Amino acid sequence: MIILKRQNKDGRTIFDDKVWEQMKEIGHNLERIRYRESKKSPNLFYKNISDNRENGVIFVDIRGTDVIPIWDDPRPITYYRDISFSRYIKELILLKREECKPRLTFYQRSEPDGWAFLLKGIPGGLCKECGKDIINEVDWGVLEGGLYDKNGKDKKINIHKEIFYCIDCKRNHPQLIEELKP
Repeated sequence: MIILKRQNKDGRTIFDDKVWEQMKEIGHNLERIRYRESKKSPNLFYKNISDNRENGVIFVDIRGTDVIPIWDDPRPITYYRDISFSRYIKELILLKREECKPRLTFYQRSEPDGWAFLLKGIPGGLCKECGKDIINEVDWGVLEGGLYDKNGKDKKINIHKEIFYCIDCKRNHPQLIEELKP
C-alpha cells in the first residue's frame, strides 16, 4: 500500500492538485508492477532485482531533485545499484510502457557521452519495422559507453540500427533501415 506524501524532496508542500494527482497515478502504477515505497523515504519507490545473474535494486524517485522540484516536473527520476546497465534499460522501458513516466537526467540525455544523447527519450523496445517486442533481443549495453571513446573519437556505431530493429528486420531489410535512420 502506497503512503505518498504531498511534499517535495526537501519537505516543502505540493499545493498544485494536478501535480499531486500525477504523483498518485505514478505511485499506483508503480505499485501495480511490484515496486514498493520506502517506509523511511515517502515518494521513493524501489524494486529488488534478484535472479540467477543479478542481485540489486532499481529506484524510482517521485520526490523531485535538488535542482528540479517535483512541481516543475512530476515525472520520477530513476537510478540503480548493483545491477547491469542492460538490466536497468530494460526496466526503464517497462516503466515507460506501464505509464510510470520515468525521466532521464540532464547528463544521460544532453551530454555526448550520455547514453540517450542521440535518442528521443527512452526507447520503446519494439522493432520500428515490424513491431516485434525486442526488449530481450537487443544488446542494450551498446548504449552504455556512449557514442564517443575517451579521446572524443566517434565509435561509428549506428545506435538507431542497433536498438530500434529486430534481428530479422536487420537481416531482411538492411537498405530500408538505412533509409529510416533519423
